Amino acid sequence: MRFPLLLLPWLLLLPVTLTVHRPGRHARGVRSAAPASPSSAKARPRPYVPAPVPRIPDYAGFAAVAERHASRWEVTFAGDPLPYRARHRADGHRVACDDLEVFGLVLATGARPSVVRPYAAARVRTEAAR
Repeated sequence: MRFPLLLLPWLLLLPVTLTVHRPGRHARGVRSAAPASPSSAKARPRPYVPAPVPRIPDYAGFAAVAERHASRWEVTFAGDPLPYRARHRADGHRVACDDLEVFGLVLATGARPSVVRPYAAARVRTEAAR
C-alpha cells in the first residue's frame, strides 16, 4: 500500500518532463526568421572605429620644419584645406598654410622681436647716469 503512494508524486511529474521543450525567443542557437543581408552589414557605420588620421604628404620635410621651429612654435598637421598649422608659444598667434616651404619661411620670419622689459631699461638709464 505504501509503494503506490510513494510513486504517486513521480507519476504526477512524468507528463511535465515528457512535454516537448520549446526554446524562448532569446535562446542561443535560434535563428531569426529573416537573416540580415550582407550588403546592409557593410553599409552600417561603426561608431567604435576611430576616424582615419590623414597622412602627411612630405613627412620628412614637415618633421624638419617642426624641429627647426619647435622652440617658439607648436607645429601641427590637420587634414583641412590649410593642413600645416602653428601656434606661437609666447603670445598665442596662429599661422596656417598649405605649402610647406612657405610655412617654414613664415615661421622663420614671423617671430616677433623680444620686448625690452621696463625694469631693464630703467637699469640701463641709472647705470648711464652714474
